[in-house]
Amino acid sequence: MTPVRPAARPHPEAPPPGLLPSLSPKLLFSSAVIKDPWSHFSTLQSCKDDPLLAEEHRGAEMSPKVPGAHSRGDYCAVQVAVRVRPLLPKELLRSHESCITVDSELQRITLGHDRHFYCDHLFEETCCQEDVYSASVQPLVDAFFQGFNATVFAYGQTGSGKTYTIGEANICKLDNIYFSVYIIPIHFWYLVFPGSRLKSFLLRLTSLFAASCCVTLVCLGSFLDEEQGIIPRAVADIFKLLDENDLTDFSVRVSYLEVYKEDFKDLLEVETASKDIHIREDKGNIVLCGVKECEVEGLDEVLSLLESGNTARHTGATQMNPNSSRSHTIFTVYMDQRRGSSRLYGSASSIGPQMLSSKFHFVDLAGSERILRTGNTGERLKESIQINSGLLALGNVIGALGDPKRKGSHIPYRDSKITRILKDSLGGNSKTLMIACISPSSSDFDESLNTLNYATRARNIQNRATVNCKREPDRVEGLEQQIKALRRALENRQRSETRIISHADPNKRPRLREGEMGRLQAQSAHYRMCTDTAYRLLQELLGEGTLTSEQSLRVNEWLCSVEEERSGLTTAS
Repeated sequence: MTPVRPAARPHPEAPPPGLLPSLSPKLLFSSAVIKDPWSHFSTLQSCKDDPLLAEEHRGAEMSPKVPGAHSRGDYCAVQVAVRVRPLLPKELLRSHESCITVDSELQRITLGHDRHFYCDHLFEETCCQEDVYSASVQPLVDAFFQGFNATVFAYGQTGSGKTYTIGEANICKLDNIYFSVYIIPIHFWYLVFPGSRLKSFLLRLTSLFAASCCVTLVCLGSFLDEEQGIIPRAVADIFKLLDENDLTDFSVRVSYLEVYKEDFKDLLEVETASKDIHIREDKGNIVLCGVKECEVEGLDEVLSLLESGNTARHTGATQMNPNSSRSHTIFTVYMDQRRGSSRLYGSASSIGPQMLSSKFHFVDLAGSERILRTGNTGERLKESIQINSGLLALGNVIGALGDPKRKGSHIPYRDSKITRILKDSLGGNSKTLMIACISPSSSDFDESLNTLNYATRARNIQNRATVNCKREPDRVEGLEQQIKALRRALENRQRSETRIISHADPNKRPRLREGEMGRLQAQSAHYRMCTDTAYRLLQELLGEGTLTSEQSLRVNEWLCSVEEERSGLTTAS
């Protein structure tokens, strides 16, 4: 029977919501006219003649389809999805042409007339948020639940739809809007017009206005749901999987980190200084120290934290994007789950109790910018330089990992903080999806070409994703006790054999050997076999790296003593 989870509540550590609704004028305009702005823009675009459509089915040379990313044993290639945003209204007004042709069957995108690129998932202008999530991200959520690390990062030029796709934009709650249009005015009337007849009229008018607003908001509810990006959908599915599998012993935590001009900022604990946040490596895994992790119990708590973090994020207006992200952000979901006897992912054998610990990075990279086009000056210019520097470092890492000719060469992870954080995701222990967001406008040809080139290299990166399974501590202790008992029994048997032989009558020794030697040899062989089994088992445990430092020290001492005994027996024989 599925346990009943308590209703999700706003996170207690999140600041109170703003008094004004967080809907932007652009979103309000879109929601008042249509249900899906992407399909709306696509409809506007289809009214224009596209010279590339006539060439789509011509007998041009087609490059062979590059095989998709797949798993090879423990290795799995980085998956690449390409999403093409619609032409924007300002681009249509300026008569911009589309320079992109999409072939969904071949997963091929053509830039210009003869530049072909292949990907694992291709989403054209008419694809909605649900299409992107279900086809490319949902398999990663399933793997995350099985104990794998996962990463989704959006890459592309500024204004290409990265933040919209990841789901950090348009986080809006209906109760916040209701609070703004009903509760606040009522308190205002009570304060300004105490005991006045006018107050009664104003209260009635406010109630009618709020009721009409609520009807409108209910009608827009489905629109807001369809506009949800990757993060809200993924978190909802994570809690759904936990409920469906009757797991009661688990914890889910989230953190929200910003990298702004190579400085860290904890978006859930803004008072934390950048110098107090550090990147550490623990047994090959990247660990962020000093970042606040908030435990959550439902989607509403996560959205509350995400919304509060977005208010502290660095954004600004440029000539190319009125709400440009000026920093990289990493929203991470951590999950620890204790399971009983079950099967590991991809394994046919059943195992005992296990502790699975996995993390899911959702990375929204700042968009690449051409300084001449943005027209940035002053502080915005400094931001652009830092953004492009970090993206250049990321491109160098992708190039080094994705170039077969540079296999085994130095990978410049330490050139920037964002590449250090993504070390697990690129070439490490993670299942990774890169979403390349591009603009179809001919004015953005160079930026789209650059993004697609990086996406092509990223498909060649091989990660080694493994289930993050920790042995139960009590099981380790039990094995240690069993090994100690076997060792004591072996030592007692050896001392007993020595006493029997040393105190025996010399005249009876030959007869003793004839009667007892076979039995003693059989017992000795049995104890040696037990010792060898324990030796191999401890070597495996030591190799997995799941023991504490004290346990590792004791195991090493025991292994050394066994080696000494073996060498002594070899010398004696």
